[in-house]
Order: sequence, then C-alpha cells, then structure tokens
Amino acid sequence: MRSLTSLEVTQGAFRPLTVTAYTPAGYASADAWSPSIDGMLAWAAMRERLGPDFGTNLDLAPVEGLPLQVVMHGDLWWYAAGMPEPSEILGQRDKYFHRRFNSVDAERWFNGRKVETATGPHKNLRKPHFVSTCASVSWKCIGDPREVERLVTQMTSVGSGHSRGLGQVSRWEIRDGFAGEIVRPVPIGYAEEHGIRGRRAMHAIRPPKHLAANSVMCVVPDPFEALAASARAAA
Repeated sequence: MRSLTSLEVTQGAFRPLTVTAYTPAGYASADAWSPSIDGMLAWAAMRERLGPDFGTNLDLAPVEGLPLQVVMHGDLWWYAAGMPEPSEILGQRDKYFHRRFNSVDAERWFNGRKVETATGPHKNLRKPHFVSTCASVSWKCIGDPREVERLVTQMTSVGSGHSRGLGQVSRWEIRDGFAGEIVRPVPIGYAEEHGIRGRRAMHAIRPPKHLAANSVMCVVPDPFEALAASARAAA
C-alpha cells in the first residue's frame, strides 16, 4: 500500500507530524476512525471563524482551509490525516449512561396526564460509550505544526462523553515525523490506483462527517491490521 507520506509536500510549511493527546481516563468513540484529527481541527477552526454564531450555523459545507495537506483525486478531496492510534490499551469496554424521566412525579403534577417516555424529548435512554483506557492517543498527519498546535490545544477533551469525564486531555504534544503510514478510508478509485485493500462502505472523507455530501463509497482498511502494522513500524 502506498503511504500518503510519499506524496510530495508542497503546501507551505506542511510536513509529517504526530499529534498526541494524553488521556489519563482514556477516551470513548463510536468506531475505530473516531475521533479524527481533521474533524477536531475543523471544530476549532469553525469556532474561530463563526464566533458567536458557532453552534447555530445551519449553512453546512465541507470545512476548507485547515492547516493540513489536501489530497486530490479527480473531483474529490480530503485531508492527509489518519486514524486515532491509542498507546498500549489497558482495557476496552462499553460504559453505559442512563436517562430516566420521572414519569410518576410528572403525572402527579400534570393531573394524571401521561408523559411519553418511549419516544420524544423525554425518552428513557440506555446508551453505551465504547471506552478505550489508554495513557494517550496519537494521529498521523501532514500539516503546519504551528497552526495544528494552536488549534488542537484549544480542545480539553477528545471523543464522546466529555461531560462524564471521558476523553479528558491533560496535555497535547506535536512532534515531527511518524513511523509507518497514514491509514484512513479513501475513495474506491484512489484505493484501486494505490493498492489499498479493505471492505467497501460509505464513509465521510472530510469534516463535518455528518454532512451527507462528505460521504462517498470508500475502501475501509482493517483498523486492527493497521494498528499492528504501525506498532511494528515503531518498534
């Protein structure tokens, strides 16, 4: 598989980087590709750009202008940024949080009117967070180290469940270079040209990942094989 690090770096001060978040309590994510470093940088950049409108803007579009190298293939583009790579994992588990509406008291105060707890805003929840307990998590990317550091250090947590203590970051570290390759889902045509193997699935190739226009049919490498290869390269 051809590494993205072999692409010619021509955009300003961009160079191969390893971005590391130290996470004493581990972090939670929905899949092996989250949280993404380009997604986090996009969050910080858009907060700066939108100011008081951040969080209320409905005019969503692919986030351009991040301090990362752009990879072009036909009319598609994405950032040269790889998957999260946790340090030695001490444990992985589903940690559940619960939300249960007090329907008994509600019905007493509302003259016996039933409060719907199966659907809607008062729905009872039992939701899992997949938690990886590790001392740190790193991302490989090609970018401007000064701007990457300036944006990423604005974030005090990574992944989901930050209000429940998950993903808290004690410090960030940006260093030059990385061992191995940048691994991430890439469009099928690019994967075929560069010998990248994996399953085929719709996947977001740039932030924001929830924007439908950012999802295309991709080749998704096996994340466990990717992590093992990265560990061998670093040894």
